[in-house]
Amino acid sequence: MDKPVPHVRDDLYYLKSVIFLVEDNLFKVPKQYFQKNSRIFSNIFSDDHTAEGSSDEKPILLYSIQKVDFERLLAVMYPICGLGPATLGRSEWESTLKLSTLWELRDLRTLAIQNLSKIEMREVDQITLGMEYRVADWLVKGYTKLAQRDNTISEDEGDILGL
Repeated sequence: MDKPVPHVRDDLYYLKSVIFLVEDNLFKVPKQYFQKNSRIFSNIFSDDHTAEGSSDEKPILLYSIQKVDFERLLAVMYPICGLGPATLGRSEWESTLKLSTLWELRDLRTLAIQNLSKIEMREVDQITLGMEYRVADWLVKGYTKLAQRDNTISEDEGDILGL
């Protein structure tokens, strides 16, 4: 009887999954992107024998993350069913920027900044988003536009800017 030949798992296309719990929803997604592109997740996954994220009973708990933000990030990471970067609007890109900044996903952060830069924003939005997510270009543009415009800062804008 012939001895079975051992199969070799492909390095690129033998995908391992990870399970996240966000709010009350379980998400099972390929682990590689998180592990390869985020120092934070790379550290979490450094021990291949960890049970965290391996099953529905032991998901990685993302307590402070909103489901909608996580879904939007995944739509950029794993575009399926016609949902992906080309179909996203401002709120989706802001969610992507929020989580990619938090988890140090540099390429997704750059992509979110590029796409948000193409969307028309009020000066105060450029300033607040620029401060929150450390985007110097938005800060400069927002303050410049604010200083150059004819009308004064409204009470609402002053509140947003903390004046």
